[in-house]
Amino acid sequence: MTTRELLRTLGGECIEKVRADIALEKRIKNTSESYIDKPVEDWPELEFRWDFFVESQRFAFDGMSPNDAKALETETYDLICGFVSLEQFDRKLCARSSKSKQEFWSIGDKGKLAYLIVYLSEKRPVTPPYIVPLENGEILIEGGNHRYAVAKQWDLSQLPIYVSRKHKKAIEQLLDIEWTDG
Repeated sequence: MTTRELLRTLGGECIEKVRADIALEKRIKNTSESYIDKPVEDWPELEFRWDFFVESQRFAFDGMSPNDAKALETETYDLICGFVSLEQFDRKLCARSSKSKQEFWSIGDKGKLAYLIVYLSEKRPVTPPYIVPLENGEILIEGGNHRYAVAKQWDLSQLPIYVSRKHKKAIEQLLDIEWTDG
């Protein structure tokens, strides 16, 4: 058993699933390397299959383990989902989260971006980004910067987002949002 397998099984996952996930990740990573630095015209066809299942919400936080995900069930997170115009969303992002189309390959992890391109081309599900409001009237992406960047590059008009219920009113002050729940 590798260290990675051990850590994930200690985190509550079964070894067979961990090994299957690792094999899938390796295959996608190998395929994705050919897309690094390629313009969007050279990408495969992408399909954003947004995953709204409660049990998948942990993936909105970029690598949260199943055990850590128990915090999602508390008032700390209590996630709600809504749709927002990507253009409006983009205008409200803080500098740390914002990225122009021209900066796509120059800011962030090229490997993660290319991986996501292949992942989406295989019609695999992804969770919406998780955002928080800032006191200065801007928005920070706490999880899902690469998902946002690929969605923007692909010219999606609407973006689903996760928000903690405690931030709902603050987000409504910043964005025209159509809530799917709560």
